[in-house]
Amino acid sequence: MTINTRQTRFRRYFDRTRHADRIYEIVRLHESTPSVLANIDGFGIQTQRGVFNPAFGTFSRALQRVISKESYEGSIAVDLGCGSGFIACGLAKKGILTFATDINPACRELVANNAQRNGLAIKYLPGHPADIMAAIPHEEQINLVVANLPFCRADLLGSLEGTSYYYWFAAKEGFLKKCAEQVLNRLSAQGRFIFCYASSGWIDELEEVTNRTDVRTTLHTDEITESRSERRWIVELRKL
Repeated sequence: MTINTRQTRFRRYFDRTRHADRIYEIVRLHESTPSVLANIDGFGIQTQRGVFNPAFGTFSRALQRVISKESYEGSIAVDLGCGSGFIACGLAKKGILTFATDINPACRELVANNAQRNGLAIKYLPGHPADIMAAIPHEEQINLVVANLPFCRADLLGSLEGTSYYYWFAAKEGFLKKCAEQVLNRLSAQGRFIFCYASSGWIDELEEVTNRTDVRTTLHTDEITESRSERRWIVELRKL
């Protein structure tokens, strides 16, 4: 199945109104969820209100399954928009140098605690909204960037005005394109950007990104738990 065919089929799984309603339910859930400690795919992960809980849904665990299939020996990896550091834990467990970065200041302590709890070495760096890769030292040759991207476009969620401080669920139009450009600019040759793509709101930007001539695109659709009403994709961009 071609990428365009998959994307056409994907559009059928999302209706903007239903999508906004579902996001509202997710936000309400997280507003009422206190700090918790859970065992998620073998990692002890602490989360707190306002930081995405990787136990929710299938996003983070699908990414974890994808990256678990390869050793990435000798790589330098970045968990972009790391939240609690769940993905960073999976990368660090491989014994590779792992950076974690997020614009949410609450993530620093969470990542440090979760790394210590799991006996792993993760270097946390505060993110910068204008350049999501700015915190990563330029002398490092980045081979792998993994990201559970914001769930949807903020401008599609008129019913959620005033809750945009939830970094993990919404971003402005143009975010995906900007994110891909900044990541690919820092990746070494043959480096990979692997991210979870969950919203029809990003479809035009995704098509533009995957049509770039300097990348090879793979969709890991077999890794995602599916239901009748939703489908999530893991997209891998390999820099040529």
